[in-house]
Amino acid sequence: MNNVLKHALLVFALIALTSANLFAQRQSRGKADFKNSGGQRAGRQNLKKKMIAEWAMPRAIVLVYPQGLEERAELIPFYDNYIQKLIDESGVKRMILVHAPSAKKDLEEKFGSAKIKVDFLEITEVADIWIRDWAPFTMAPDTFVKAKYDPAYYALDEKEYSARDDRASSALIEYLGGEVTLLESRTHNIILDGGNFTHNGNGVGVVSNRIISDNESVLITDYRRVFRARMGISRLITVPVEPGDVTGHVDGMVRFIDPVTMVLGTYGDAYKEGTKFLNQLSKQFENKYNVIRIINAVADEPKAGEMASAFGNYINFFRVGNTIFLPQYDLPEDEKALKMFETQFKVVPIKMDVKKLADLGGVLNCISWLYY
Repeated sequence: MNNVLKHALLVFALIALTSANLFAQRQSRGKADFKNSGGQRAGRQNLKKKMIAEWAMPRAIVLVYPQGLEERAELIPFYDNYIQKLIDESGVKRMILVHAPSAKKDLEEKFGSAKIKVDFLEITEVADIWIRDWAPFTMAPDTFVKAKYDPAYYALDEKEYSARDDRASSALIEYLGGEVTLLESRTHNIILDGGNFTHNGNGVGVVSNRIISDNESVLITDYRRVFRARMGISRLITVPVEPGDVTGHVDGMVRFIDPVTMVLGTYGDAYKEGTKFLNQLSKQFENKYNVIRIINAVADEPKAGEMASAFGNYINFFRVGNTIFLPQYDLPEDEKALKMFETQFKVVPIKMDVKKLADLGGVLNCISWLYY
């Protein structure tokens, strides 16, 4: 009997141990499944994450005033006129003018009693006017994503300027407050100019392949994953750089104007090589989006070592809500572009001294940023 009892107790113990192991495994699987389902839920939330569309009405317009910046004094008359147009026509109730220390007194005299609130933000580090390129991307009110500003078209002896503007971006974010996330892979901060990005507000973004050469140490799959996770861009379309464009930006050749419509440049017969390139680009989009073609004028060939002029470019407009601030160059193409945009928007022509700005390589979108 004792042997039988011992055997029964042994069997009972083995059954109990097996049951405990099975229970533990189920518990472990349950925890793992819970984590996995949570990750999947988080993934779905990331897919729902969307950047604020360009056509949303902003809280403020932000510009960098040229006074006190190297080789930018000749732009002051243009800026004074442009700022006043924005104050009068944009419908925005606040403007922030980033400036060098020497400009504050003159700015207060010019715009201190404007009909909207104008803030004067001194950022000692600011080096240039191209705020679109170095300012952060906006995901939601007071929620920013900051890329690294280090464009390849700056020569080695000019890198101090891009480094200063990268720090100016951080200073601007600090002034505005809110949360900031870096646009970074597992190992690198992603280099991206704001001018090399347009999106439809619904998870589709367009960049040029300059992003690949600017981030040679980052796998293509990695930066696509970063765009998806950080910016809610589930479909990132990469297009070739326009021939002759040193910057590699897209905001002079293609822009979304609503979730399913984009404007895309052409040169007609005036520049057949450029037109052929843009026609091929248009075919890439026509199956999925409504594509409206805008005829750009052809700028003069740049001198050796100089940035190509943006003179005659209408795609680089500045949009505030349903208002388009459109560069005008006293060219026959002006009227065609004006009429095209007037079919859908309120259009404010910007004429005075715009050539001086365009000859530096950018126009209105390049120098303007929106705070949502």
